[in-house]
Amino acid sequence: MSSDLPHNRGAVRRIVALAALIVAIVVAGSLGLLFYTARAVDKLQVAEERALISNYLQGTERELIRHIISASIWDEAYTKLSPNFDTAWADLYIGGYFAAYMGHELSLVLDSQDRPVYAWRGQERIPSPDSAPFLKAAAPLVAGVRREETLRQDDILRRSGIGALITKSGVVFADGALHLVAISNVVPETDAIEPRPGPGYLVISARRIDADFLADLNNDMRVADSHVGLATTDEAATLPIVSVNGETVGQVAWTPKKPGVDVMRNAIPLFSMVVIVLLLAGL
Repeated sequence: MSSDLPHNRGAVRRIVALAALIVAIVVAGSLGLLFYTARAVDKLQVAEERALISNYLQGTERELIRHIISASIWDEAYTKLSPNFDTAWADLYIGGYFAAYMGHELSLVLDSQDRPVYAWRGQERIPSPDSAPFLKAAAPLVAGVRREETLRQDDILRRSGIGALITKSGVVFADGALHLVAISNVVPETDAIEPRPGPGYLVISARRIDADFLADLNNDMRVADSHVGLATTDEAATLPIVSVNGETVGQVAWTPKKPGVDVMRNAIPLFSMVVIVLLLAGL
């Protein structure tokens, strides 16, 4: 009887060791699965936030278009901007208005030859030639409007009203900063004004992607610490910014939420307690 005791004790130790090994394997596998799931959830969160920010930028472009057509499809605008340009009127309804009420950084008017006849930056009018670097960067937008204008030149049904509007928008990198830009041709709103032949005048307005813009982005999209860089980095959460020239000119980066990590952080203490209970039960 006594000779069986060491044998029984050895068997018990082997069973306990096997149980401990099984628990260790289960623990390691569960932790690995938990870690993998947390990583996958966090990647999905970054993708969702990236889509939200992309939609916000596109929505801002559409909003800029809505702003400028308030001045570009209007009988009064058509007669005040050409052929005899009314600077005081432009100050009141374009430059000063877009800056004060819409938060635009820069507003321009181009004549039928794409020459700047009016420029407003910040809180004041500026000499039109000062807008040359910006216009050079925004040239693809201007060219796009002119191409479509040429295609419509023989369509008498599209010479006034909403059907005559041509709008374009995009990102422009100029003067060391990124801008969301919208452009529209200036057309009569009603048939009371006879449209003039040839290219029309254009209104361009831009909102700078600055600290105020990013604060609005953070608040509206519920993202944290968004910032803009003029070079791409290896940060975890980024959105490339492509200009109207088709070039990547920078990126928006932010600190993403990490719901997977949060769940893992909350689950580990409970998981550890279960493991300890299992180990104690095995002993």
